[in-house]
Amino acid sequence: HKADQMHGGEKAASSRYESQGPQCLTCHDGIYAADAPNKEAHSLHKGRVSCQVCHSTAYTNCAQCHLDKDFSQDKYKEWTAFKIGFNPAPTEARPEKVVTVRHVPVWEGMFDKAGAEGMLPTFAGQPTWKSATPHTIRRQTPQNAKCNNCHGVANMNLYLTRADVPAELRAANRPAMVPPAKIPKPVADKKE
Repeated sequence: HKADQMHGGEKAASSRYESQGPQCLTCHDGIYAADAPNKEAHSLHKGRVSCQVCHSTAYTNCAQCHLDKDFSQDKYKEWTAFKIGFNPAPTEARPEKVVTVRHVPVWEGMFDKAGAEGMLPTFAGQPTWKSATPHTIRRQTPQNAKCNNCHGVANMNLYLTRADVPAELRAANRPAMVPPAKIPKPVADKKE
């Protein structure tokens, strides 16, 4: 895909999700056909789980290197590229309840070393986990190798939970956080 397809082209948008970029189902609408591989899994998740949850792979993002090198914030070096969370801002175009979310590479004192203390006065009231649509889409991923790679509390590390969010930021990030009781139960896995 060309950059203007992915990021909205000429039209100014308040969010990258406002753009009319390519949608997975524009080209892959046959996934629900009677003879389609994994038809049952696709049908069960249709409209509820974004395609990226099952088809994204881990990736290195700019924060993983630059926050350490440029800001000496090694505690942020191990940020996970994405987690599975609830859609914090559903729209008509992105109605799925379960989506991939990523940590926004920011912290309250980010600009302090530059002499700009207090630049983020409303930091604690802003979400730091937002919807993400990683461009690392693959047909086969660790998540979709087996259904129970996502289902079951043994895989809680995939989900954005209370433990991933500092106490002072939990209220702002609550819409994206998945309570342990909402993590899908294990299923009889047909892929095993």
